[in-house]
Amino acid sequence: MLAIYKKELKSAMYSMIAPALIAFILLFSGFFVSLNSLFNFASSIETSYSNTLFVLLIAVPVLSMRAFAGERGSGTYLLLGSLPIKTVDLLIGKYLAMITVISIPLFVTFLYTFILSLYGKVNVLSSAAATLAFILCGAAMLAIGLYISCLTDSQIVAAVISFTCLLAIYFLPTIVLMLPATAFASFLIITVLIIAFGLIAGYLTSNRIACGAVILFCESVLIAVFCINHEMLEGAAAKLVSSLSLTDRFSSFSTYGVFDISSVVYYLSVSAVFLFLAHRSLEKRRWS
Repeated sequence: MLAIYKKELKSAMYSMIAPALIAFILLFSGFFVSLNSLFNFASSIETSYSNTLFVLLIAVPVLSMRAFAGERGSGTYLLLGSLPIKTVDLLIGKYLAMITVISIPLFVTFLYTFILSLYGKVNVLSSAAATLAFILCGAAMLAIGLYISCLTDSQIVAAVISFTCLLAIYFLPTIVLMLPATAFASFLIITVLIIAFGLIAGYLTSNRIACGAVILFCESVLIAVFCINHEMLEGAAAKLVSSLSLTDRFSSFSTYGVFDISSVVYYLSVSAVFLFLAHRSLEKRRWS
């Protein structure tokens, strides 16, 4: 795994992809730190992180598209598959290399905290927590992009799909405001989500009977709740969709300066789930 990590990090640095992305993130993070400090008289970087979060929509697809789709396109994936390397080591090595690339500019941005402390009172712990949350949010997005890269042989297709998915995730808080708050609307939306997740799980696990049983169980519980006390479902769909948002959870760190343990667990869970799916996809391709 360490050898893969070093190889991927070295390859990214030599290909100028990593330096370009690092400069891109630093450009926007520095701009927003300066903007907030000069015009809002803020001596913190948390709000600047919230404004800079959109750069991950570009950085993540560019990094993740070459992870496996690029390897297959160039034919080097067959060479990697012939080496005595475990699939999980290959996956984690590439994943950690990508996290390192996006962590470098964030570490530099965190150093702005000490510059700002010369001109005002700065909560270093709050800034450190926001930096950690930004990295974890980026890691979750990278896991999603890495999984998509495992599904296709085209870098362009992987980048477009990753960007589309991350764009939808980015605008989830806005989508929540458009959802109706009635109990029946929430019932229909949650039903669609249950069926969608069940079908996706059935496709990925190839165990359609078990997933069908889970769908029926969840839908039965939902119908029972709606019949017994439909008021419990009022606004439930909006809350459910909001809880799935990666960017909305980041506001706890950037806006309120609170270290939200539940958001950290959620980011780690999303990363773990999509890394697991990526591993299964690679194993399926390897033995098919």
